[in-house]
Amino acid sequence: AQARGSDSDVVARATHELAVTDLSRELPRIRAPLTVVYASADETRAATVDATYRSAYAPRRATKLVRIDRSGHMIMYSQPARFRAELKAFLGQRRNTESNH
Repeated sequence: AQARGSDSDVVARATHELAVTDLSRELPRIRAPLTVVYASADETRAATVDATYRSAYAPRRATKLVRIDRSGHMIMYSQPARFRAELKAFLGQRRNTESNH
């Protein structure tokens, strides 16, 4: 229902821009807490998926990586409760970090 009001051309262009933009060189400059929540649909490939994400985010040493098993690419749809829990944990971490400064 939400997608019906979207301009498909704009969505396609935005998706393309996201896919071709590589910001990996900017990772070390990020000073804010960073948690990456990623999907692993096939548990037998979890180690490979983990290695891919560890490698991709290696330049940003303090990155927290959270794998969600049995999830499709859109974790917020395939595992909504788990996604919300991770989001709340991140926001709670941010709140605690800000109150300590």
